[in-house]
Amino acid sequence: MNLDDLNSRFQWRKDGRLDTWRVLKGEGALIGDCDDYAMTALWITADSSWRAWWWLLTFQAVPWWVWAETSGVLHLALWVRGNGWIDNIKPEWKPDCGHRRILPVLSPIVAFKLLLGKLL
Repeated sequence: MNLDDLNSRFQWRKDGRLDTWRVLKGEGALIGDCDDYAMTALWITADSSWRAWWWLLTFQAVPWWVWAETSGVLHLALWVRGNGWIDNIKPEWKPDCGHRRILPVLSPIVAFKLLLGKLL
């Protein structure tokens, strides 16, 4: 899968009561929310799980909680060194975030959220 494929098949749907993160895979529609989009974009860009984790651990990729100006809600955007910013609202790499940045999400929190996504 590449980013064009992700963008053409992604369908936004809010998580249930508990927010979990997943890397979207499979055939057909890729259903998830902003954090699922960001994690999937990271895994596609890194082209391997090991590289994705290395980037997260060395701050070459950083998910950010942001305030989405268009919808006025808390949102997740991804920054990757050498590529810039991407999120499901503006699904192409861009040099600036386009949202008001709130807080970076550190790798232990990413690991916890992804583990929740696997377990639930």
